[in-house]
Amino acid sequence: MLSQEEAAMNRAFIDAAQSVTVLVDSSKFHSQGVFRIAKLDKVTRIITDSSIHDGGRKSIENFARAYHHDMYRLT
Repeated sequence: MLSQEEAAMNRAFIDAAQSVTVLVDSSKFHSQGVFRIAKLDKVTRIITDSSIHDGGRKSIENFARAYHHDMYRLT
């Protein structure tokens, strides 16, 4: 589990980054974390596995269109 200090450190990394890639297991798309690390507009790219459900896939596609970002999937 992420601690408050780790969340703050991750926020600092994201604020300093030129691009942010999120590597996330598809099972995480319907879970909620304890801390918000960043808003989606800070994310450049999302990488996930091929087991993503249709709702999650549509969410990523909408994200990509809204923010004009690349979208990648692991297969």
